[in-house]
Amino acid sequence: MSKLDFYTESVRGGFIGRCRQIPAIKYGPKTNRETALSGARRRAKTALPVPQTTSGLKTKVNRIAFVIDRSGSMQALTAAAVKALNDNINTIREESRRTGQTSLITVISFDTTIERIRENENVESIRPITTREVYARGGTALFDAVGDTILLSERLLISDREDTSFLVMAITDGEENKSSRFTSASLRTVMQRVIATDRYTLTFLLPPNSKRNFVNQFQIPEGNVTEWEGTTQGIENYTQQNTQ
Repeated sequence: MSKLDFYTESVRGGFIGRCRQIPAIKYGPKTNRETALSGARRRAKTALPVPQTTSGLKTKVNRIAFVIDRSGSMQALTAAAVKALNDNINTIREESRRTGQTSLITVISFDTTIERIRENENVESIRPITTREVYARGGTALFDAVGDTILLSERLLISDREDTSFLVMAITDGEENKSSRFTSASLRTVMQRVIATDRYTLTFLLPPNSKRNFVNQFQIPEGNVTEWEGTTQGIENYTQQNTQ
C-alpha cells in the first residue's frame, strides 16, 4: 500500500516533524489520525491558494475521478465508453460554468495495470479522451484501480478544506480478478475512511447481479451502485443517468 506524507504534532501541540504513515494503520493513543493530520491542515491553508470569486468568496472545488475499465471484455464497447466519458466531462464543464464552481478532472484507466490518462486537470482546458488512450486489453484489477485513485486524492492536502468535495466514479463490465495490492478488506478500510470525512462520494457501475454482494462487501449506500448491461445501449443509459 502506498505511503502518505503527514506533518505531525504532539498531543500538547508541539511540532514533531514530517513522517510517513500508511493510512490503513491505526495511530497510537498519543498520535491519533486527527492529530497527525492537523499539521497537514495548517500547511494546506497556508501553502495552497484558495480559489476566489470576483467577490472575494471562496469558490467551491469539485475533484472528480473517472475510473474506467479497459479490460479485454470492453473491446466492443470502447468507442461508446469513451464517447460517454467525454459527454460526462462536457456536462461537468457546463454545470461548473452555471454554478461558478471549479471542477478538476482525473481519468484513470485500468486492466491488469493502472494508467493515469488525465490527472487533476481543469475541466475548462482538459483535452478530450481518445480511444487510443483507452484500448481494451488484460484483466480487471478493479480493487487496485479504486484504491489507488482514492489514495491519489488523499495526497492532495486541500482535501481538508470545507469548500472541496471528491467524487469517484468507477465503471466496469466484469468482476475483480487481477488486483495485487488491494484486497476487498483493505479497499473497504480505505473507502470507509474517506466516506467518514463526508467529503467523498464513491459510485460504481457494475455488471448485472453484482450490486447486492458489492454493497454488503464494502458497506456503501445502495444508491451509489448501479447495474448495467455491457452494451452500447447500457452505456447510453449510464450517460443519461450521470447527466441527471
